[in-house]
Amino acid sequence: MNRKATFADSFWGPDFQSTAGYDALKKHLKEGKQTCLSFEQFLRMRAKAEEDYSKCLQKCCKLTLETQETGTLRSAWDYLREQSEHTAHVHLEASGHLSDAAARLCEFTRRQKSERISKESSLCQSAKEKSSLYRKTNELKRVYEMKSSEFEQADLVMKKAKPNENSFSTKEWDKIIQKQLKSAQEVNRADALYRESVVKLERVRLQWEKDMTQFCELCETSEDSRIKMMQNEMWMYCNILSSKCVEEDLCCESVRSCLEGVSVHSDIQSFINRSGTGTERPAPVVFEQYRPTNQEDRLHNNSSPGDDPFEQHRPQFQFPLGQAFQPNRYLFN
Repeated sequence: MNRKATFADSFWGPDFQSTAGYDALKKHLKEGKQTCLSFEQFLRMRAKAEEDYSKCLQKCCKLTLETQETGTLRSAWDYLREQSEHTAHVHLEASGHLSDAAARLCEFTRRQKSERISKESSLCQSAKEKSSLYRKTNELKRVYEMKSSEFEQADLVMKKAKPNENSFSTKEWDKIIQKQLKSAQEVNRADALYRESVVKLERVRLQWEKDMTQFCELCETSEDSRIKMMQNEMWMYCNILSSKCVEEDLCCESVRSCLEGVSVHSDIQSFINRSGTGTERPAPVVFEQYRPTNQEDRLHNNSSPGDDPFEQHRPQFQFPLGQAFQPNRYLFN
């Protein structure tokens, strides 16, 4: 079974001055933080949407309060508004839960940042010291190599001149000796400074390595916590909406059950019984012939049609078939 790779083993490099590992970790932490901020913003926007929807639904219920409906349909209508108000409350609760989730995510991001600051500060300090001392050590190394080369040349000159010491004047010979001694002193001093700097650099390097290891471990722990936190909050987000959908569906189901009790016949009969004006209809209007009030006219009315002396002089109007009666057409001049 392969050993699990870790941050502490995976972000190094052979270049002594390289910061590639730190840069990669820093970039990933920044991207992770941005993901948290994006999800936090999403939760706040969704919470606002739920709150706005709840307010609109409550407004709908209030605006539709006035109605003259009666009977079983009125009961169903009132119950539908009541359940709509409950649905509005459900969405308002969802808004609160989503706002709480956004607040938890914000606090989590803030806490991770504060935990990382001290470790990152220590690492940056040791990295800066390591880089500075490394440049100084390289400069001391250059001086040491240069002085060593000068000593080597001076020593070589002296060794070559030694067999012919008598051919040199005392002053020339002393000059060769002094140059060799001076070079030896300078190389010894450069050697000591270079060695001291290497020892110090190694001590700083070990401290940097320790700080880098701790930073890597902290980053891995933070990343582990962040992924679990995001996973859990996304899961909770789905649970919040799912539970509210179930509650809303139960409200709709209860309204449907109430609507099953609506009786068309009962509501119609109830309206008739409550507001009906009676079953007796107005009598039909019939033609009533004029009857004279004096005795003479009454005698005429009682006589037979053949006894009427003026009957033969009455005009007889005949209307063409299919035409309406036009009074002005038959007026006498």
